[in-house]
Amino acid sequence: MALIGTEAERALVEGIKATMRAPVLDLSRRLSLGALAALWRAARLVVDNDFGPLHLAEAVGTATGGIY
Repeated sequence: MALIGTEAERALVEGIKATMRAPVLDLSRRLSLGALAALWRAARLVVDNDFGPLHLAEAVGTATGGIY
């Protein structure tokens, strides 16, 4: 599992990481749009709560699930 987010979402990402029992890869504040597209292309499934990353995942052909 990988977490993404902006600088403004740093506290949220840290809170999620603190509750995880399994290892998680924190990629927040580290990916360009192109790098995110490459990550999504390599993923089997993208679950997100934001339309932007979900549309990008769909554009590269990755299965998606939205949380609203």
